[in-house]
Amino acid sequence: MADRTCVVDGCDSPRSPKAGKGMCLPHYREHRAAAAPRCSIEGCGKPAHSKGWCGAHAQRARTLGDPLAPLQRQPNVGPCSVDGCDQPMRKRTWCASHYAQWKRTGEEPKPFLYKWGQATPRPPSQTPPKKRERATCSVEGCETSAKAQKLCLKHYTRMRRHGDTSHAERTWHENQPCVVCGETAKAIKSRRFCSSRCEQLFIRHDGEVPSLAVCGQCSVPIQLVVGEGRRRKASIGLCDKCRPWNRKAYGIPSISELATRDGTDCSICGAAIDMELRRTDSLMCPSVDHRIPRSRGGTDEPENLALAHLICNIRKSNRI
Repeated sequence: MADRTCVVDGCDSPRSPKAGKGMCLPHYREHRAAAAPRCSIEGCGKPAHSKGWCGAHAQRARTLGDPLAPLQRQPNVGPCSVDGCDQPMRKRTWCASHYAQWKRTGEEPKPFLYKWGQATPRPPSQTPPKKRERATCSVEGCETSAKAQKLCLKHYTRMRRHGDTSHAERTWHENQPCVVCGETAKAIKSRRFCSSRCEQLFIRHDGEVPSLAVCGQCSVPIQLVVGEGRRRKASIGLCDKCRPWNRKAYGIPSISELATRDGTDCSICGAAIDMELRRTDSLMCPSVDHRIPRSRGGTDEPENLALAHLICNIRKSNRI
């Protein structure tokens, strides 16, 4: 079988189909670079591009007529070349402003009529313009600027809607309590409510916002208005005494204890429950179901608790 390795001594790389002369691709590139023609100017070893010159010498030959001519480019050092301009040079011996003027007009930049950092002198014959006086609303006691028909926006809107500037759009309450929570410390944002939450409660209950609820276990009235603008939900089912805050203190069994007592079958659908699932993994995880919901007088007694899928518990809601 013929040898298909690179012909360069000491190289065991395979020959590349993109390379020639039996070489690998790196050695072929080195060979091409070494065999490429160089610039004919003495002392310049750059690759030749056109007419035996490199790119720099070919450009000098095109623009100046001689590839050996020195560049006439001057460094951008010093002030702008335009008379009377002390700004630093940026491009084409001009400052940034005069260079932008040349790009915009295409003509030779001209000196500005002012100097940097100084105001434009006003001719002595020209008097300064008078300041325009700001017109105010024609309604007595209103200092707001006029918008139309010598009226401010508020009074102009009243005139268009009611034909009278004295007609009030709303009767604003000052230092009046909120009709929902009774809060007076907050600023009244609308006519009767201190916040959008109170307004939504008023609309949801058709103007009759409940202030009391009844405990489903001991039938004790629950005060919904806590104070300082805070309210409890109207759907609260148990008072503070009947609500179990600590499971261990009240002897409420956990999920594992319910599984040991009743097994791992769902009490609602009857299917088996995977006890290794968590709430973040799937809705088929185990949960504690109240046979008689707490909102309907159910308690946290062990006899009222059962094991169920979380999705089954959610779908059951507060039904018995």
